[in-house]
Amino acid sequence: MDIIQNIKYVLSERNITGSQMSRDLGFSSGSFSQWTNGRSKISIDNLHKIAEYLNVSIDYLLGRTQNQNAHKKLT
Repeated sequence: MDIIQNIKYVLSERNITGSQMSRDLGFSSGSFSQWTNGRSKISIDNLHKIAEYLNVSIDYLLGRTQNQNAHKKLT
């Protein structure tokens, strides 16, 4: 899976839309759609925000592990 597919999967698990996530995180409208369509790439800062918002590790979003909490920073 790629990053977008992993984000979509977690959003689906939590019954959150990409638009809702974008609004909650203060991303510009259409950001998620642009990422999904390959018109732009997710910055590392936004990837970090998304991982925190979804309460998963960046490694999971990157497809480095199937464990959503692997290497997650404890706060």
